[in-house]
Amino acid sequence: MRPAVDSDPARIIRRILRVNDAGERGGVAMYQTQLAVARWRCPEVVPFLELTRDHEADHARRFRALMPSRGAKACRLPWIWTIGAAAMGAATAVFGARAIYLCTEVVERGVHQHLSVQLAFVRDHDPELAALIESVAADEAEHYQHAVRLRGDRRAPLSGLFDAAITASTEVLMWLSTRGDVARLARRLETEGAR
Repeated sequence: MRPAVDSDPARIIRRILRVNDAGERGGVAMYQTQLAVARWRCPEVVPFLELTRDHEADHARRFRALMPSRGAKACRLPWIWTIGAAAMGAATAVFGARAIYLCTEVVERGVHQHLSVQLAFVRDHDPELAALIESVAADEAEHYQHAVRLRGDRRAPLSGLFDAAITASTEVLMWLSTRGDVARLARRLETEGAR
């Protein structure tokens, strides 16, 4: 039996913070691993990866700073994010700059979708969190746009496979690390947005 979709705004906000904290930790691990590989594989990508890693670390710090006052706790299984994101980062980085940019594009596209849904909800319930999500979304949009500009031909061999694998991996990591909270949260926020 599926858990009921939650209707308590404070609980939803705690879940948003938990998911975002875990996602930013994953982003740090992914970019850090890509950075380690890129130093020898494609050094021209290093400045971009350093910037994105630093943004993700700042986002994680800022989400964590809001957690105590809202009674939010960290993700139950943070090591899943770290290991999974690092593995995805390494797997893409060994293929070079285009694969790194494609990975960034796909991950940030998913992040943008999640943040947009969250923002639609928190605007009415937590202005401070809404401002943070807007700020984070702006950084993530920059990462996405930079990656799209530099990734090269989307029809290149394996692009579709990489896209599907990265999308699926990201969704599975979210589900596993939050024990389904992400799926329930998305349903809840979609239901709230439809009203």
